[in-house]
Amino acid sequence: MTIWVGRYAIVEGTVREHGPWFIERTRTREDETVRLLVLAEPADERSADFCAQVADAVAELFARESLSVTGGLLRAIRQAHANLAEWNARSLREHRVSVGITAVAIRDLDVTIAQAGPGLAYLSGPEGVQRLEPAEGSEAARPVGGADSVEPQFFQTTVDGHLVLLVTSSVEQAVGTQAIGSALAAGPDRALAELFVRTRQIPDMNAVLVANIDLPEELLEPGASPDGAKAVAGEDAEIGAEGAGVVGVARRAWRDPWAAIQMVARTVDSGSEYVAPQSSETRLPALRRDRGPYGTTTSPPGALSRIGVRRAAQPGELRRQWRAIAVAGLALFAVIVLGWCTLPSFIREDQSAQIEAALSTAQGHLTASTQAIDLAKSRSELDAARTEVARARGLGPDDQRVIALQAQLDTHAKSLDAVTELGDGLKRVAAFEGVITAPFNAAGMVFGDNALWVLDSQRGRLFRVNPLGKAEPQEVYRSGGTYGGATARDPRALAWDAAGQRLLLLDSGSTLFAITTGKPPVPVAMRGARDIKSVAGIAVYNANLYALDPQGGEIWRYLPGGDGFDSERSALLGGIELLDARGLAVDGDFYVLGASGVRHFRPQAQNRELSPLFQGIDRAPVSAIGLAADTQRQLFYVGDRGNRRVVVSDREGVYRRQYRHTQFFDLRGVALSADASTAYILTGDGVFSFQPTP
Repeated sequence: MTIWVGRYAIVEGTVREHGPWFIERTRTREDETVRLLVLAEPADERSADFCAQVADAVAELFARESLSVTGGLLRAIRQAHANLAEWNARSLREHRVSVGITAVAIRDLDVTIAQAGPGLAYLSGPEGVQRLEPAEGSEAARPVGGADSVEPQFFQTTVDGHLVLLVTSSVEQAVGTQAIGSALAAGPDRALAELFVRTRQIPDMNAVLVANIDLPEELLEPGASPDGAKAVAGEDAEIGAEGAGVVGVARRAWRDPWAAIQMVARTVDSGSEYVAPQSSETRLPALRRDRGPYGTTTSPPGALSRIGVRRAAQPGELRRQWRAIAVAGLALFAVIVLGWCTLPSFIREDQSAQIEAALSTAQGHLTASTQAIDLAKSRSELDAARTEVARARGLGPDDQRVIALQAQLDTHAKSLDAVTELGDGLKRVAAFEGVITAPFNAAGMVFGDNALWVLDSQRGRLFRVNPLGKAEPQEVYRSGGTYGGATARDPRALAWDAAGQRLLLLDSGSTLFAITTGKPPVPVAMRGARDIKSVAGIAVYNANLYALDPQGGEIWRYLPGGDGFDSERSALLGGIELLDARGLAVDGDFYVLGASGVRHFRPQAQNRELSPLFQGIDRAPVSAIGLAADTQRQLFYVGDRGNRRVVVSDREGVYRRQYRHTQFFDLRGVALSADASTAYILTGDGVFSFQPTP
């Protein structure tokens, strides 16, 4: 008996084996192996793009835990919730997202199901079909990333004699619970194919089936795993002959549920009627029972059957029939021989010409890509070359010319991607767990006075961290404390004031505090701060203070006055759309960090907005977080949370390079030392550093 997992997804109307909302991981601890399946579901339309990231985060966090299965699931879901809730807190209300999570942990034959927010699970066994969903209004019904805390509901069972089905809510809304139950009743070998027939018109959905089955040995090659089971030689031909609607789907589903679904899809798309597959043991007796000797319906007992009576053929008539058959057979044989001799050569010549044409076109695009000065143009030509090579590969997958050109494309792509795998080059500066009192949620970081200033959004605290890791983080600010007669509120934005050698912190009550090393915070003036609609970031340049106001569509400038900024503010952009803005850098121009990149503004220019940063990058940042400027080299560093990397662009907007490491799965912020010789990375676990490429 073996644990077997089958799946399929429909993404924007296209059927796929692997959907972006489903993640699978394995956690190995000593002699214990736990298989984790995570299915995410958006709570609304704008949340769909975040499902893959949240599911991946839950799986990654669980894999790193050494707790029990239930404890690991609980902690992973809570941490993912805290991360997304913290991101939402810095976003406008209309940009906030939330996600439902259904996670299944499999250890031996034991199954633990955890659910938070939207999502469905079905359990099918001898006792019937059971539907699992958090009760409406319960804490478990709250989605991950929402405003309230999340308490997942847990259900434990075994796969011995049971099926576990995970589906998105859209499936039940489209076909109903009865149809899902009927599909499960078909058994593990046919359930997914049955469900697919009912759900193939749903534009976006996922289905994952877990079962414990006894695969026949003849369906496995020696040493093959059940998930990758292959049919013995000759079975594929048998399946093709029988078709998708009968034994083909049943046998295919035993070893490859995705192939079975594809066969059903082809059957239905061709206009044929899909017939639910049966095992041969139940089908063949039915044929014998319902059919007469000539393939006609058997008459009831006692009735006179006239359909099966035939007149005997006369000898002359038989000779004429055989002569006609022989002539037709010879003619058909001649046509087949002629086609066999000539058609393959035509096909080969045509394929060779098509491959040659595709490779020639691809080579032209590759040459243009290597010669292009503009990186975005080079990337566009590379994509065109890849398309042509893919076309050539479809015609001749083993053609050595195709393989050689693909290798050239891969080499050129690596040079454009400019990926630096940090490996041992990433050093841990500080750890949070066991050092900082929980609960703690790292939310931002800046560098100044040879120190890192780390923000905790969970309890509204600020810590000073030694970048050499020689001392534990020191708390220097706490929400609820009183400094200089002012009550501190939750921190909203941080910036380092190089001219005044102080950290500026703006809290949610619109009070600006100045913090210097070794001294308590001091409130300083920021005239009319409460009149600003929103503040998503602050920056200091040439002693001036700049405040990013997404709701007002502005960047406000304050001139220094007194100990603070007791001056009238001036608008610099004239009111533009900045709804997803979350960070600001200033070097005379203005750089506004958004979810997918950095916008560039120059107020003195006739057209204030210039080309955005990261032109020519392999893929746009997802959930970008943290913006740090190397003013000496005119480079900008951004944490690309969704793609687990740190990306770099120059001031003119051209993408330069990217840094990767396994620790970057939970990015929270980016900072640079005063001379930009060291980059500091903030994650949910701690602070890390590396030396950027010169």
